[in-house]
Amino acid sequence: ASTIISGSSAPTNASGGLGVILRALPANIYTVAQTEPRLKVFSPNTNDEKKFVNAMFSFQVAKNIERKEIRDGEGLTFDDIKDRLFANTNVPINQLRKHVKQVANFDR
Repeated sequence: ASTIISGSSAPTNASGGLGVILRALPANIYTVAQTEPRLKVFSPNTNDEKKFVNAMFSFQVAKNIERKEIRDGEGLTFDDIKDRLFANTNVPINQLRKHVKQVANFDR
């Protein structure tokens, strides 16, 4: 049985129908939810968001270089980092090179 949400704050879709549907779950299924963020959520293009993203890039580079060194005895090439680690991002190459230099020995 579905539970209907009503009231002016209930989200609607383009056709004016209810945009959210709650469903009853079986007793053997456990769910976890969070009603409000426990950590700060940064607004796009703010200084705090840029600081976080820069720190995250450096951390990801360092973590993946260390993981590769432990597993294979050698680090990553710049092409590995650019093409595999950050394949789905549009980080400029010069900015990525800056993050690599912060955490690793880097030869061109």
